[in-house]
Amino acid sequence: MNKKPATVDEYLATLPDASRSTLDKVRGMIKSAVPGAAEGMAYGMPGYKYDGRPLIYFAAAKNHLGLYGIPTVIEAHKAELAQYDLSKGVIRFPIGKAPSQKLMKALLKARIAEIEAQNAAKKRPAKARK
Repeated sequence: MNKKPATVDEYLATLPDASRSTLDKVRGMIKSAVPGAAEGMAYGMPGYKYDGRPLIYFAAAKNHLGLYGIPTVIEAHKAELAQYDLSKGVIRFPIGKAPSQKLMKALLKARIAEIEAQNAAKKRPAKARK
């Protein structure tokens, strides 16, 4: 029986070299852009949380790699993401070709702003939210 990876390192160790190398770059970009993000596994893939909420996930497939969990960010950055295969909740990119650090920072910054707005709205009294 195959045991699911419990850590990001275990997950990456299961991948072919090219996928592992590319996702390790993505991992480094996330950690650099959001040093306080909590790393872990969720939905069978590596993910990060910011201020208690899901920030972003990444995973490998047979023929591509993907970034997950940021549907509204994807929609807001469609022009910048035109070179990638997109669907509502995923950015697919070629194995061996991670998104640029500039693009990753922009996506993460947008997602952080979204999380902070959601958390601020939760903290406001019910009357103020109407």
